[in-house]
Amino acid sequence: MKDADSLEATIQTRNTPTSLPVFTIANVPHLQASKDYAERVIEKLLDSLLRIEALRGTGRLYLP
Repeated sequence: MKDADSLEATIQTRNTPTSLPVFTIANVPHLQASKDYAERVIEKLLDSLLRIEALRGTGRLYLP
């Protein structure tokens, strides 16, 4: 959160109990280089999307 208009600052100030989460891929270069890592990211994302209503208001979720 370097600036007042950063993504993290926006999540902290604008997040409400009904807001959808922001998904962040923890390691994009690894995602591009590793099929196993990419599959883990996809599995976590799909799992999260299947239970999205329970995740409202959580702010940011890192994959994986």
